[in-house]
Amino acid sequence: MWQALDERRPLYIEDAATNPRVLSLYKKAGVRSLAHLPLEVNGKVYVLSYLRQGKERWTSHERRVVEAGARSIGVALERRESMELLAAAALTDGLTGLGNRRAFDAALEAALNSASRHAYAVSIVTFDLDGLKAINDREGHARGDDFLRTFARKMRVGWRREDQLYRFGGDEFVAVLSHTGTGGFEAVRQRVRVAVDEVRQAGFPGADVSVGIAAFPAEARSAAELLRLSDERMYCEKQSHRAQKEGRR
Repeated sequence: MWQALDERRPLYIEDAATNPRVLSLYKKAGVRSLAHLPLEVNGKVYVLSYLRQGKERWTSHERRVVEAGARSIGVALERRESMELLAAAALTDGLTGLGNRRAFDAALEAALNSASRHAYAVSIVTFDLDGLKAINDREGHARGDDFLRTFARKMRVGWRREDQLYRFGGDEFVAVLSHTGTGGFEAVRQRVRVAVDEVRQAGFPGADVSVGIAAFPAEARSAAELLRLSDERMYCEKQSHRAQKEGRR
């Protein structure tokens, strides 16, 4: 198999029983001949293997048939990977690599359905990243993009594996936190504060974030209610931040 990969061409083995490179497992199973055909698909290489117990010799017709089959399989794999890439792109924010609004809607619905069946809490957290406009105005949009990517990267590090973070667009983000109820709000806020501190240390000293959190089923019974409540709380905090800044002027 490695020889077929290295040479990037079909390799046919006849009289497998006497060939020292054929696996002993194959010999014990009665394999008399075999073929390894490398398939290159979007930069990755697979190997299609045929193992035969009934015949030793590969005729020219058989070789043409298996090679045509390998080409067909390669085309099918390439098409499938292309479709998967397109599907992933439709659910991914191109700037940060996070899921987008469409992905969030599907994930939240799935999380709430599971929480309803198994009786556990789910919270969503909405974020409004403060400071993006000022960075865009002073340093340009490329620097603003770095700011958004840095925030997304730092936030992802702080969450649990099962937590999911999405970008709505602009400076708005949202997270879906399974098995987190109202009792976990303070821990969530602490993780956010740690991430914001790390963003500031990464070269964005004016970074800040307004946060709103709401829990299912204690505070809301549907996805729309949950998002509305977390948004209301986030905007209240944003107004409080603005008032504090104006009071310091």
